[in-house]
Amino acid sequence: MKKTKYKYIIFDLDGTITDSAYGVQRCFNYALSKFGKEVPDHTKLRVVGPPLKESFIGQFGMTEEESDRALEYYRALYREKGMLEWDRLFGGIDTLIKDMHGAGYIILLGSSKPTDFCVKILNYFGISKYFTRMDAASFDSSRATKEAVLENTIKMAGIADKSEAVLIGDTKFDLMGAEYVGIDAVAVEYGYGTYEELRKYKTVYIAKTVDDLRAFFLGE
Repeated sequence: MKKTKYKYIIFDLDGTITDSAYGVQRCFNYALSKFGKEVPDHTKLRVVGPPLKESFIGQFGMTEEESDRALEYYRALYREKGMLEWDRLFGGIDTLIKDMHGAGYIILLGSSKPTDFCVKILNYFGISKYFTRMDAASFDSSRATKEAVLENTIKMAGIADKSEAVLIGDTKFDLMGAEYVGIDAVAVEYGYGTYEELRKYKTVYIAKTVDDLRAFFLGE
């Protein structure tokens, strides 16, 4: 049975369900190299979490046109290797999602990654069947910010009472997006945001581990 008041659980993907840093950073660095901006050590990149276009422009000074071209380079390599070959699940998260679904929670997706990629990843790991809807970002700029993604998720899922919904995410962008659209947020410290960063934003709980999430939502 459910332990919390929530009915709808909106999961972020990167850093919350999947440990995608290696693949994302490799693909991002590949795109940078096309513009002579390669970072020698890809692990120094801080690009997992925010929309990639924001990182191309904000961190590396690209123009709007350059960032669009960089995204094309990124997505080409991501489709080939980054999406599945270089991705993995955080330990125990697949079982938790299955058990949360079994406990009566309605599981949704709220990722800044394009919906097509999200569906392929969740299918690959065998957990898409637990998600009632998988509405994430769009390939164009019409639904790129976390706020826009969450607004669309809420609309498409038909969530009338926002107090029944909570986002689970790992970065400040997740928490800011949740606050913007008026839903609660649970932060996870095992992802790509630090505790020092996460504690600055509005949350109902900060989980250090997947087991902490299980205890919070299922009381186990």
